[in-house]
Amino acid sequence: MMERTSVRNGSLVHGDLDGDGDQDVALLLTNDPGGSGTFSYLAVAVNNGDKYEGTDALFLGDRIGSPAITIRDGLIQVDFLDRPDSVSFGDAPTLHRVVKAKLEGRQLKQL
Repeated sequence: MMERTSVRNGSLVHGDLDGDGDQDVALLLTNDPGGSGTFSYLAVAVNNGDKYEGTDALFLGDRIGSPAITIRDGLIQVDFLDRPDSVSFGDAPTLHRVVKAKLEGRQLKQL
């Protein structure tokens, strides 16, 4: 069992996500298309010995705060701050959210 935590977009968090003993990578990706939104995603790069293969990304939210990834026993958990539906995106995120995911085959699935 390996556990690491990340608090910055683009940081890599290593752990065995497919049960083969190799260290795979979970990471946060951010898309800032130039409007008012900044969209955050969770993705995985699976270690296949001589190369890494990416998965589809899971959408986490728009303008989230303080993301942290944990890998434990092959599961990924992302803790971050978001907003309730009734709150403007102009307000700071204050609502704690947790997204859990696991790798199924070569697909990242939210639990």
